[in-house]
Amino acid sequence: MRTNFFTLLLVANAFSLFGQKLDGNSSSSFYPLDLVKTNRLTTLPDYNGNVSSLKSSLEDYLNVDGEFTLELQYHKSSPGGEHFLFEQILDGKSIYRGDLKVNLSKSGQLISWYRFPIEYSESPSIQTFQPTNLDFLNAMLPTIQEDVWFPMENGLLAAVRKEYHSNGSAIHVEVIEQPSSNEIIYWRDLNSYYHTFQADTNITVKVFNPDPLTTAQVNYGGVFSDQNDGDVSAINAQRQTKTVQASYSQGAFRLENPWIIMEDFESPSTAVPTSSTPSFDFTRSQSGFEDVNVFYHLTVFQFYMQSLGFQLVSSPISADAHGWNGADQSSFSPFAGLSFGEGGVDDGEDADVIVHEYGHAISYDASPNSNSGVERQTLDEAWGDYLAVSYSKSLNPHNWGNVFSWDGHNPFWPGRDAVTNKNYQSVSFNFNIYEHTDLWSGVLMEIQQQIGRSACDKVVLQGLYHSAFNMSFSDAALEIMAADTLLHFGQNAMAIYNGFNSRGILNIPNIGIGNENLTESGISVFNSYGFSNGTQALRIQSSKGDFKATFYDMNGSVLSEGQSLNGAMEVDSYGFTQGVYTVQIQNANLSETIRLIRF
Repeated sequence: MRTNFFTLLLVANAFSLFGQKLDGNSSSSFYPLDLVKTNRLTTLPDYNGNVSSLKSSLEDYLNVDGEFTLELQYHKSSPGGEHFLFEQILDGKSIYRGDLKVNLSKSGQLISWYRFPIEYSESPSIQTFQPTNLDFLNAMLPTIQEDVWFPMENGLLAAVRKEYHSNGSAIHVEVIEQPSSNEIIYWRDLNSYYHTFQADTNITVKVFNPDPLTTAQVNYGGVFSDQNDGDVSAINAQRQTKTVQASYSQGAFRLENPWIIMEDFESPSTAVPTSSTPSFDFTRSQSGFEDVNVFYHLTVFQFYMQSLGFQLVSSPISADAHGWNGADQSSFSPFAGLSFGEGGVDDGEDADVIVHEYGHAISYDASPNSNSGVERQTLDEAWGDYLAVSYSKSLNPHNWGNVFSWDGHNPFWPGRDAVTNKNYQSVSFNFNIYEHTDLWSGVLMEIQQQIGRSACDKVVLQGLYHSAFNMSFSDAALEIMAADTLLHFGQNAMAIYNGFNSRGILNIPNIGIGNENLTESGISVFNSYGFSNGTQALRIQSSKGDFKATFYDMNGSVLSEGQSLNGAMEVDSYGFTQGVYTVQIQNANLSETIRLIRF
């Protein structure tokens, strides 16, 4: 967890940062870590729309002895804010997972930030490729190779990071090697799994919407079973006629538009259908049915995101409806695109699988290269599950709690759920990123029932921009609350908090007149819970003399300001509507920024 919480009501923008104190000269292959010095960033260094100024200020503020620099990896704009990822560079080499993520409001107000302590890497999560099977890499050339500093138990090791990916298969693997021996000291699978064309015309298609079990309102079994992809009349009868935006070129209608391109880039080799007429009418036994089904649902979901104000995955992404060499698996790769397998029930026949995999692409586009760490990877799977269930439930609510209603919950595999009775405080994440997806997707669906689909989907999509390495469920929940304040002025704060609180993800005890020191600055806060629910005045005290307190909304507008008396100030909650607020506390001896949540 990267945030220093004060009862999770008063959130200090003070994050514990470990400086990398370096011994030895620049030619060393190993540096010990000194984790003694701690830096705190309580206000945002100069930004004012100038990224170079922001970068320079962060380097000056955070450096222990000037030993590292920052390099901007990306700057993304979302409907609610601006998002930056900086990489730490030491002696010309990046520190593996040593990134700095900054989230701002549109006005430049600091929402949250994460700088990751240099710590020993965790064991790999459940992977497709086991270590004993990595010999196949010997026959491949790496597509990316770079020198890095890799965090070991006692320091930073000079190592080589390599990525391997193949356009002819679903392989996308990262390895860390010792340069002297080429010994692999760490590896992980970079795929995410579930288990520029002019679109100038509309075509008519036959699709499952979202799947045959849901529209027939039955469970898997009997006539409603896969039956080797056969043309079963009861299942074919569940197809619905829809229209979708496609393209026309070289005398043929094609499954292509500015966002989705259906391609055949993986085994088995199955040609993508075209048509001389604007009609794509296939039955289950014809391979073209899965191509059409995947293309339709991806396009519909893209237009839905646009209707909410989000431009995510706005460049064309390739999708192969017959991939994985026919295995019962699907995946997203930022290099190849979306691949859907054919084992069991064809993955391309279930809208849940299609939207779930698209969810990985959406998450990657919003916050690239941030899907690392067990809870963070679990969140990525659970966000995909939530988006899939939210989508399919909007089409037909039958058995909506089943994720992968047609592809799973059958003899092939059990699928997953978006309904839960789990509590965050009583679960453990033992490197299985799928075990507790229901805890996150389930609580989001509970929140959706309170605030509505579009409002919930918007804060989820906005929250994806805030994602960072090693993010915990509690971190992500606070980002969802911040997203609601940015997009909806905090009007859903209570419903969102109650949802997360009921599952132990956010917990705000009634501290009464309890006293907590936020930081070494000497600031103490009383009655934060009473302030949040409107029953008591907030009391701020300083052991370092009188101070000025300025209150801002999440857009950076000043709401009020005042001066303490005898080192203390009381603030009534009257006039504070629901949402998240920032308080800047300053005098000649201190500077502190805290956040308040008002229900």
